[in-house]
Amino acid sequence: MMANGGSDFPPFRAVLAEYPWWQPFQNVSSAERQYRDVLALSNCSDINCMRTLSEANLHTIQQTVMDNAYGQPPYADGDFYFGPVVDGRFIRELPNEAYKNGNFYKVPFMVDHDEWEGFAYSQLVNETSEVLMDAETFFPGRGPSFFSKLFQLYPTSAYNSTFWQRVDWFSDVVVDCPTYFMAKAQTDRGYNGSAVWKMRFDAGSEVHGATAPFIYDINLNRPGANNQTLADIMTWYFISFVIDNDPNTLRAADAPFWPSYSAGGQDGLIGFSTLAVTYTTIEVEPDQQNSAKCDFLDAEGYLSFGMY
Repeated sequence: MMANGGSDFPPFRAVLAEYPWWQPFQNVSSAERQYRDVLALSNCSDINCMRTLSEANLHTIQQTVMDNAYGQPPYADGDFYFGPVVDGRFIRELPNEAYKNGNFYKVPFMVDHDEWEGFAYSQLVNETSEVLMDAETFFPGRGPSFFSKLFQLYPTSAYNSTFWQRVDWFSDVVVDCPTYFMAKAQTDRGYNGSAVWKMRFDAGSEVHGATAPFIYDINLNRPGANNQTLADIMTWYFISFVIDNDPNTLRAADAPFWPSYSAGGQDGLIGFSTLAVTYTTIEVEPDQQNSAKCDFLDAEGYLSFGMY
């Protein structure tokens, strides 16, 4: 969506962003270090040599370099290590900057996230010192004032374990808050501010990817979904959006109307309306990510924290 700054004709007519993942991006110097590590393991001196290696060999090299990188700064649990780099051409700026500046494709837009996006990407941390060390690894270069504010917003006392504390802030940083940033940017700067829809999915496993068994199973009976009625509703919301750029026109007969993100506001203001899905209810609620937590992360430009 932000390729080439969104400056040319988009290669798609609409976007369905399923739990979009905004991991910390690396700068040129850190990407160069990754490249040099890979060269050393491959016994190559340049990229041309590496292109002659077998797929199996490259796979082993990739796994080894990642194994060496994790468990020590600056790569924390949940950081995918290899990833995109802002090159000034294809990727011209960090996502939070691109969306603030309107440098993305303006098309009908649907976005969702699951309830516990950070669950599979967080390890158990017990001591207070480990909690801080883990956060410092994920946010290299941040100072005491940042972490003080982070843990004011995500205090240990608010959770039954430090694990769930980590799950919560990781979920917000990497997926949940980005859905808010994208939805409001599309509403403010898109070609049609009413053609934006957002959903919070609190059913199934509730973790990253939880919607998949309810929508994408190649078996039309969707055996992986543990609620067939909900699977039918979800599937037709998505089919409707794919066909008509609107999740409502072809929705299932028993599916509630899904209002646009801007709906519900008064006097020309937007309502930040989000479809909240559970096993037994489908209701409209104000966007939970329209919050002090996401506003803090947005103001900090956290995606640059990976640029050390």
